Amino acid sequence: MTHEDIVYDRRVRLIEHAARIGNVAEACRVFGVSRNTYYGWLDKAEQYGLSALLPK
Repeated sequence: MTHEDIVYDRRVRLIEHAARIGNVAEACRVFGVSRNTYYGWLDKAEQYGLSALLPK
């Protein structure tokens, strides 16, 4: 598994976890990510699909 795969997996898991528990703030605390970052990733995923979450 490459570094890019690990980063991608973490981003997808955060989005899925937030949806599952219904609490973005708690999900972000668990994953150690700011809500601004989360919403940026979510926006990208909604606009371009999950593949947009791959690091550049």
